Amino acid sequence: MNHCLDDIIKRKKKIMFRGWAAPEKPGKPVVFEVYRDGKPLDCTLRYMYREDVWMELYHEKGPEKYGFFVICDLQSAKGLTLRAYVPGENGVEDELTIDIYEHWKVRYSVRTRLHQFRVSENKIDFFKTLLYPEIPEVDFQYDRWVRSKMAKRHELSQQRKTVFPYSPLISVLVPVYKPDEEQFTAMIESVLKQTYPHFELCLADGCANDPKTEELILKYMEKDSRVKGILRHKNGGISENTNAALEAASGEWISLLDQDDLYPPNAMFEFVKLMNEHPDAEMIYSDEDQIDDASGCHKNPHFKPDADFARLHCDNYVCHLLMVKKEVAVKAGGFDPKTDGAQDFDFTLRCNETIQGKMYHIPKNLYYWRIHEGSTAADIAEKPYAIGAGRIAAQAALDRAGIDAEAVNIDGLPGRYGLKPRFHDGPLVSIIIPNKDHIGELSVCLNSIFEKSTYRNYEIVIVDNGGMEENTVAYCESLKETHDNVTFVTCEETSNASVINNAGAGAAKGDFYLFLSPCTQVISEDFIESMLIYGQVQQVGIVGAKLLYDHKTVRHAGILVGVDGEIKTLYTGFPAYKHGYVARNVTSALCSAVSGACLMIRKDVFESCGGWDETFPAVYNDVDLCLAVQEKGYEVVFDAFALLYDHTPESCGTDDYSDSAFERIKNKWPERMKRDPYYNDNLDLKIGYYEIPRKK
Repeated sequence: MNHCLDDIIKRKKKIMFRGWAAPEKPGKPVVFEVYRDGKPLDCTLRYMYREDVWMELYHEKGPEKYGFFVICDLQSAKGLTLRAYVPGENGVEDELTIDIYEHWKVRYSVRTRLHQFRVSENKIDFFKTLLYPEIPEVDFQYDRWVRSKMAKRHELSQQRKTVFPYSPLISVLVPVYKPDEEQFTAMIESVLKQTYPHFELCLADGCANDPKTEELILKYMEKDSRVKGILRHKNGGISENTNAALEAASGEWISLLDQDDLYPPNAMFEFVKLMNEHPDAEMIYSDEDQIDDASGCHKNPHFKPDADFARLHCDNYVCHLLMVKKEVAVKAGGFDPKTDGAQDFDFTLRCNETIQGKMYHIPKNLYYWRIHEGSTAADIAEKPYAIGAGRIAAQAALDRAGIDAEAVNIDGLPGRYGLKPRFHDGPLVSIIIPNKDHIGELSVCLNSIFEKSTYRNYEIVIVDNGGMEENTVAYCESLKETHDNVTFVTCEETSNASVINNAGAGAAKGDFYLFLSPCTQVISEDFIESMLIYGQVQQVGIVGAKLLYDHKTVRHAGILVGVDGEIKTLYTGFPAYKHGYVARNVTSALCSAVSGACLMIRKDVFESCGGWDETFPAVYNDVDLCLAVQEKGYEVVFDAFALLYDHTPESCGTDDYSDSAFERIKNKWPERMKRDPYYNDNLDLKIGYYEIPRKK
């Protein structure tokens, strides 16, 4: 039986360990039992679904939970073992015993600790690891990095002296219900310590018969006139409590804060600074991270892209810290009790639909979630009702936008949603495929469309560039006899892909052009419908697909433009099934460019941009087209659910991969080559792989 003990942790008077065990063949259940000194031990044992184990061992997904997580009320692991076995009709088919104590001795022996101390580069982190062994080293490294970026004492002092031309009153809305006194006090103090002074803290207390909370609120009201208590003496739920705070708010702007979270002292200052720089702002959000209550360690940063309506339909990536003009919040209808648990998501979606100005992003950590037992920051599964509420909010937003799709839960990603098309017919889509005697690849590509595609209204335009050989001509003639929606175009140009694509577009009859490499092969049968979901949205100009290598790793998941002054294809070589940083690998989103190997564009948008720029024969021609579309005011969407294989050889098109080609794209789009709005400057710029920064 395959197995692995991933981790063993000593925390106060508890021993915790986790890992997995799986049989040689998939589909058989594994039973886990915990023993101490050969006797069954009463402990907390959870069966965990391990998608990574399924994919690594069996190259597929399945239902069985092969992971385990165990919590024992023990001070020592001595005598502790885990038995894993596969039950069968005639007894046990397979079994193994993992000696937890042996792993414990290796990890916690004095000799091991002395060696770890000697080789550790940072001795402070070493002792932190001793105190908090469950905190990974990467989190301590990030903690050092984020602390080095925090506003220094002299900077905070200077901020307190700053007088902005525009200094609006900000109302901080906090729904309150049975808070922990220490956490609640820390939250209030974090607001009162803001370097920007013009705010009010609106505490809507929904605690009936909770004199301690009421007493604490009254104490702060006496201490600081900016604290405003709304003592409801009843709990209307998080939305109704927040609406009570919204109704009492006097500020021009509102800001959201949970009762157990924290603002850094410069949070409001940074927001007001942006308001002065961008008077058209009506919604503003920042990056965020989490603080482990036990260790005080910052971890799990969420470095966000700039405004991305496509991602927002699938994922409340905006989250905290969010500030909205009060008039926008009121016009949007405030907070809906039907979406309690995901009320912030629903509120953000409706506000984004309401604003006349813009939504801006501040790429700084200006909100700290606190991780403690029972918090959503620790695990959204602590509040399962929030997942269903989020899907309701996402679906309502799609319906209001007239997007004909269903919001569906993504396996293994609670709180994030995919879009499933509700249609299989619609506008005529012209699939334009260049071909130069690649009959083998072309037949695989076409057969995958004919056999798999569930979309009905399409035509295929095959562009012959360079003269077809006899066997290719015969194959094409056979296609004419069996498919009345296939046409052929001859193009004298043999090497300029942009000229060839333009020739295909000139012969196409559809309202949408789907440029497709003959080396692609359809995986998801509804890939055309999926791309049309956003393709039919007026503000979208181009939609690109997710392309995979044969071995089920990513070939293309969007293209970064301007990250470290370069052009990078996202997640190349990354496992197709892994989520990636904040699920970016499996979530649809706006991006700067997509691959021309599978690119959908509306006919009117294509014509307004003048088609493919023929000065880019192959390399960067897709990037150029995407940037041209964005210059016209349209968006480019990466569709994570339109899946195709791309069998194009790595060497294909390298003749144009030269310094001159890169110089042409840089010279044509100098501003766009400075930064990518859909990445984040805090992330690793060299790799372009969404790597979290670390203090070296």
